[in-house]
Amino acid sequence: MKSKTENTGMSVTPSLKKWSLIFVALFFILWIAVSNFVYVVGVNNGSLSGAMYPLIEENWDHPRLQKLGFDERLLRVVADGATEFEKIVMLRGWVHRQWKGESASFCYPAWDAMEILTLARNHGNKAFCAQYAIVFLQACLSIGIPARYVDLPGHFVVEIWSNDFNKWVVMDPTGDIHFRRDDDVLDGIDLCEAYWKDSFRDIVKVSSDKTRTQIVKEDIGAYRDYSFLVKNNQLTDPMVVTVNGADRKLVLETDHKKYPYVGRDMVEFTAEILAWDQEGQTEKDSKRKRSNDPSDFRFPMNQTIIDVLALNQDKGEVRLGFRGVNSSSFVGFMVMKGNPGIWRESDANMLYKLKPGMNKFSCRIKSRFGRLGKIASIKLYYKANWLKRPKD
Repeated sequence: MKSKTENTGMSVTPSLKKWSLIFVALFFILWIAVSNFVYVVGVNNGSLSGAMYPLIEENWDHPRLQKLGFDERLLRVVADGATEFEKIVMLRGWVHRQWKGESASFCYPAWDAMEILTLARNHGNKAFCAQYAIVFLQACLSIGIPARYVDLPGHFVVEIWSNDFNKWVVMDPTGDIHFRRDDDVLDGIDLCEAYWKDSFRDIVKVSSDKTRTQIVKEDIGAYRDYSFLVKNNQLTDPMVVTVNGADRKLVLETDHKKYPYVGRDMVEFTAEILAWDQEGQTEKDSKRKRSNDPSDFRFPMNQTIIDVLALNQDKGEVRLGFRGVNSSSFVGFMVMKGNPGIWRESDANMLYKLKPGMNKFSCRIKSRFGRLGKIASIKLYYKANWLKRPKD
């Protein structure tokens, strides 16, 4: 009689495996159906400044700025500009037209736009590039545009912060020009690099009447050694100048004849200046503090940061926090829910109810002058309980 071998192990039939997988899948689907979750899909925030030499800005409430803007009706001057950048260019053109020509000798007044305009109009004081730059910079400040002085070999211009382009942009009010390469507007580093790398052939200069002219290398020759003044607050803290070897503060005088006189006096101004150290640069002012870190020059202004402060998965709610960065004239936030949506004023800390699916929130700072900074945004995906009827 043959022996019979018994298999005591448990075997799983294909049918049982199939039903097990179906059960797991159904359980997973049910879990998904009844669960709530919020997922941050992406955040597009403004930039933080890493500058070692941040701009020391003039007080936006300074009476001389307010008087300049009111007396010269500067908001009316720029009223027809469709964008903030167009308004800046229109303002530059206005400054350029306030006096024509330069003279070899003239009085060197306080760094005060109203004083410079008075001397030009009433006393024929045809000053040079520095005075054009001072009037333009303070005119920009009077309508809420951040700006800084740029010192070049034999020339003096301004860089403004453009919210439209989210960068510093060179403006030359003496020549009434700025520089473009394709769709980009250029800053001092761009122009210095173009000079030393011989990469200027695709750059044009643009005047306030929108005329575009292909540049030659000589047009950017002054930018071969680019630097900026770390202060623009000369109304509050008057510039120190050296006149015939002696230092003095350049304050407003009741008699313009008391000012230093270029052509008679030796006049040099003293200021803290940071110079760009361009690779391959063979001509530079060795007395100046230098940096090859772009963040020291391209630090951003009027930025917005969005933070997720809290998420309530069950209720489908998110609490968002908004921060303004490098905006000295900041007054509040504008927030838009949805895309497209409506911009509304907002507190710095807001609780929002999410709708099922994708949700987008955009925020930008608002300055006291109505200027709007770069848009920051956040996208969140909300999955609600599919089996629970939403309340009306």
